Amino acid sequence: MKKETKALVAQFVSRDQAWFDSNRIIATQQDIKTFEDEFCRIHLDYISYLTECGYEILGSEYFLRIDELKDSVTKLNNERKPDPNGKIIDCFVFLWDGSGNPVGISWTDNKVYVDDHDFGLGIKLADSFDEYVQSLISNFAN
Repeated sequence: MKKETKALVAQFVSRDQAWFDSNRIIATQQDIKTFEDEFCRIHLDYISYLTECGYEILGSEYFLRIDELKDSVTKLNNERKPDPNGKIIDCFVFLWDGSGNPVGISWTDNKVYVDDHDFGLGIKLADSFDEYVQSLISNFAN
């Protein structure tokens, strides 16, 4: 994560630091290795989030912590569509939105997409993970 994104996250959580800290798990490099060895690799942008921030909630979204990724991978594998045209198939999913749609960082272009079940396709939400985090916090503050 970029320095300015980390600063924005720190400012956002300072509103209620004790509550945010109670919903935080900082992943270790061993946690990352264990998960990747057993399931799949984690996008580098999200590794940075997991090891430096680890907050479950930012803005209005629930980010998956290291202890929740296993269930997410299982859920995604069970729900994955056979159509290879959906962007989410080529993404690392780091959250499920309020409608149950997976949101992920693309392995090919590093943009953030949602696989909208209603429309059946990948919709770009942001040009990067940092931009996505910044927009969530900005939208929540307004």
